[in-house]
Amino acid sequence: MVVGIREQVETVLKASGPRRFTVAEYERMHEIGLIAEHERVELVEGRILEMAAIGFRHANTVFLANIVLGSLVAPHGVSVQSPIGLSGDSMPQHDLAVVRREDFSRRRMVASDVLFVVEVADSSKRFDLTVKFPRYAAAGIPEGWLFDLTEDRIQRHSDPGPDGYRQVTSVGRGESLASLVLPSVLIVVDEVLGPPVE
Repeated sequence: MVVGIREQVETVLKASGPRRFTVAEYERMHEIGLIAEHERVELVEGRILEMAAIGFRHANTVFLANIVLGSLVAPHGVSVQSPIGLSGDSMPQHDLAVVRREDFSRRRMVASDVLFVVEVADSSKRFDLTVKFPRYAAAGIPEGWLFDLTEDRIQRHSDPGPDGYRQVTSVGRGESLASLVLPSVLIVVDEVLGPPVE
């Protein structure tokens, strides 16, 4: 009986216990199909983590924010749900990011390409704030924005350092907030969060 590569890897992992993966190993797993395209996973500190499912409201917020940001950030671009290579063995997948316009067909997007990153949070809020944002800050991404669907608010995290963002500004319905990196980008809460849930 021929044992497939997936079974071989699973056997090795069970025998040796948990191990950490490098970005190169993670990318190779995608290339050879060990991780399928439809699987929602990301690499954080060498661990392959399953991502939360995207609900209707989350998807709608990403859709609306993409439209709003796309009209405000020229000559830069908006990246939607793509991995960012960070320092160490992390390659988290953001919801949206405003990035310098580059050709990413031959290289991975990295932190220095990103002006600010956006996470849309519902069930993922704690993970976004305690796992992703500290890593974005440590990698030097100038701003991390949280579009908080649980509280109908937007947070702008700025002043990155090795332990996370040192400044947080929060606004709610009927308010707006500008980027410090791109001051011309003024985000109106109601335009990106959509209608209130009743």
